[in-house]
Amino acid sequence: MTPSQARAARAFLNLDMKTVCEQAPIGKRTLTEFERGSRAISDTTLVRLKGYYIAQGIGFKSTISGDEVVHHVNSTDDKYDIGNVKLKLEYYDIFKINDIENKLSTIRFHVNELESLINFSSEIIHLALNVSELNQKKFAIELDCSPAFISAVLLQKKSLSFDLATRIQNKYSLKNISTMVLSEKKIKKLLTDMRRISEDLLGEAQKMQQANSVAEKVNL
Repeated sequence: MTPSQARAARAFLNLDMKTVCEQAPIGKRTLTEFERGSRAISDTTLVRLKGYYIAQGIGFKSTISGDEVVHHVNSTDDKYDIGNVKLKLEYYDIFKINDIENKLSTIRFHVNELESLINFSSEIIHLALNVSELNQKKFAIELDCSPAFISAVLLQKKSLSFDLATRIQNKYSLKNISTMVLSEKKIKKLLTDMRRISEDLLGEAQKMQQANSVAEKVNL
């Protein structure tokens, strides 16, 4: 998605920057500079932003010129002029590759979103700290681990081991903690696999898009 397409998608939905930044989510300065064309954003942020617009019903159609027209997939009036795109002609996407690419982008967006929600280890430490009424340093001493490790778990940079989770479970009478940690590890691994697969699928769709020379001129 290019800066002009991002501007067009937001304008089509009649959304202000604040709303997009809160719901995507994305930093306001990042979005402002990207739409202005003065800043490139990371692939992860780009996928999140495009995935957000796709989730709102926005799609992207390839044109003869190679640009994309922003359109609403549920609207009968699905044409929107983004400036340099001529709307007199467009590709007839006989293989529905645009739809495939849009849906795969949405899948990758939701996988990334799910990954950010799986923070069982951090939540367990928060819960145990509340139950024990200890500060992080004393809590770490009781568990025979370093305060730096506890901080890293709270910051979601590290995960609890099964043994340490079992120790917390037994010491503070918290049920199913070790089971949650095992689930966390399995889910994260599955999501990593899903992200890799979705990226591979999206890569293949993009190759198909480039190879798709079957086009028909149609009047809009």
